[in-house]
Amino acid sequence: MSFKTISFLFLFFILIQNLNAQDTSSIHTFGSPLSQEFAMNQYYLDSEATGVVLYERGNYTVDDSDGYIRLIKNVHRKMKVFDAKNFDYATIEIPYYRETNISENVTQIKAITHNGKAQKYVSADAIYDTDESPYWSMKKFTFPDVQDGSILEYTYQIETPYFSNLGSWYFMNSLPTIYSELHTEIPGNFSYNRILFGDRELDVNHAEIKKSCFHLPGFRVPGDCESATYVMKNIPAFKQEKHMLSGSNYMPSIKFELKKIIDLDEGRRLYTTTWKEVDQRLRTNKDLGRQLKYASYFEENLPASILSISNELDRAKAVYYYIQESMTWNKQKRILNGIRVKQAFENKSGNSSEINLALINALDAAKIDAKIMLISTRDRACLPRSILCSPTLIMP
Repeated sequence: MSFKTISFLFLFFILIQNLNAQDTSSIHTFGSPLSQEFAMNQYYLDSEATGVVLYERGNYTVDDSDGYIRLIKNVHRKMKVFDAKNFDYATIEIPYYRETNISENVTQIKAITHNGKAQKYVSADAIYDTDESPYWSMKKFTFPDVQDGSILEYTYQIETPYFSNLGSWYFMNSLPTIYSELHTEIPGNFSYNRILFGDRELDVNHAEIKKSCFHLPGFRVPGDCESATYVMKNIPAFKQEKHMLSGSNYMPSIKFELKKIIDLDEGRRLYTTTWKEVDQRLRTNKDLGRQLKYASYFEENLPASILSISNELDRAKAVYYYIQESMTWNKQKRILNGIRVKQAFENKSGNSSEINLALINALDAAKIDAKIMLISTRDRACLPRSILCSPTLIMP
């Protein structure tokens, strides 16, 4: 073994020892990478990797903001670049949920490219927004001056009124990851189901009650919190394989589902429900179940020549082609929002759900037993959440 290899392994061992310390956030101060991190020129567990995630930490807490209770999510991440020419991770995307009158706020974005002692910050005017869907947007920026040996470091905060959007923490990345941690500090009146996905065990899984952690103006007695820390170390890079479904299904992660909230007046609100109750809600929803009650209207509007076709398959095909020719897609995708089937059919134009539900109604009118199926494409299945997984607004 060469002296260079021994030196590298020693530096890596020291780095891991530092990461094993109890308070990683105090060791990993934003803007001051460790000397061991600068010294790394490859990752010994994956020598072909173009870079490595040195450290990432999410800190999720609940706080009072302008008189409202908010979920605050802070994230800090550092990456080391080994092969800048083939490094594809210098552009960062931060998804956030938005509605007409209220939105998650992504703030306190700071990003630095470290090249030795030289630092280049990402300027505020280099951070921009893109709309990905009617309810989801992205904050984006690209690190400048990325070279072999660069350390890319960024941090940001998301302030959200949607407590069901505690979301997921993925310990695995497209780059190998040395250390990944999620810390949560949630008041006891917010109850979540937690599920660990993937085939890896947590290196740290610690939870304790933290007394008097939550102070709300107007209430003399502070609340207690559950303080929890989840850590994984030395996680290999995620590799997309042939015929693999959504990559998120295979990544080690911890996911949160809002179960119930006990209000300050001791009232209870339940959010986790049964499939039977979900079915009932969808059947009575004004933008879904109620839009499936136009069979008689379509029976009046379908050509008699279609309704009189004796063969069921031929009749179904005729209905399909009739709707296809009668309506055009207005390029809008909708689920459980802004759906008016009758009006769209009369206008000969509609969104994705209006056209599909018009077809269901028309098939029903033609005495074809058709069922609706709600699905989410695998690349949007709550990562970030699809419209069916939209967050629930929680008021104080």
